Amino acid sequence: LSFSLAGMSGISASGSDTGMPGLGIAFLIAIIAVVLRVLTVASIIGIIYLNFSLKSVKAAIRELEMLDMMQD
Repeated sequence: LSFSLAGMSGISASGSDTGMPGLGIAFLIAIIAVVLRVLTVASIIGIIYLNFSLKSVKAAIRELEMLDMMQD
């Protein structure tokens, strides 16, 4: 699968029917690098967002507990 992908991207990158394997592999590596970078950025943002939402949920629960204590 990886060889056929490299050949296909080589054809599209060089614009010839022969397909240069070097270009195809470089193209694949570039795509993988971009995807990995996007994934890492997305995961970092996700972790930060999760931390903030967890903190706000904990704070809301704490406030509810305080209200319950006041009502008692």
